[in-house]
Amino acid sequence: MSTVKQTLTANQRHKLPCNGYFFQLLAASAPLSINFLTANSSQPDQHENIPVGFWFESKQPLVYVEIESTISQEIEYLYSNGRTGVDRSETLTVLAQGSAIGDLDSETVGAVRVKVLDVNLGRKRVIFAADSANTGVIALGGAGVTLLNSALLLSAGDTWVEDSAAVAEFHAIASAAGQVLRMSEA
Repeated sequence: MSTVKQTLTANQRHKLPCNGYFFQLLAASAPLSINFLTANSSQPDQHENIPVGFWFESKQPLVYVEIESTISQEIEYLYSNGRTGVDRSETLTVLAQGSAIGDLDSETVGAVRVKVLDVNLGRKRVIFAADSANTGVIALGGAGVTLLNSALLLSAGDTWVEDSAAVAEFHAIASAAGQVLRMSEA
C-alpha cells in the first residue's frame, strides 16, 4: 500500500502514480475529476464530482491517475494491489427541529429529593423548565443534590438545556412543595 499527498493547482490535470488494482481518496477539500488509466487500455475510466472516501477497484492493473480540481487544494490518496483496511468516513448527525424531541411527563418537586430522569445513553440533550406558576426554587443535580450544593437552580420560568451530561441520572429538590418541573429530551 502506498499513500500519496499532492498539492493540486486549480483547473490543471495532474498525472500521478497509481500502481495497483485499488485506489481510495482519503482527503480533499472539494470534489475531484479522476481518470484511471491501465496498461492495457487507451481509454481512461472517467469519474466526476468525486468526494472523499471514494474508492475504485480495477480488474486491470492501474498505471496512473489523472486528477483535476476546480480549486487549488491538497489531496491524499492511497493505492494498493487489493482492498485495504483504511476507513476515514465520518458520521455527522444533525438533529432537525422537532425530529426527535420527546416531551416527558412533568414532575412535581418538593422538600424531599426525587429522581426525575434515569440514565439514558441514547439521550443527547435534555431541557428542564420550571413552570412559570412556581413560587419556589428547584435544584437539579445528582443523587446528593440539595438546595445548598446545587449549581443548577431554576426559579419560575427558568429553563436549562443540558448537552454535556444529558445521559446522566438527574435528581431534583425544591424550596417549597408543589413546584412543577417540565422536561424534554432528544
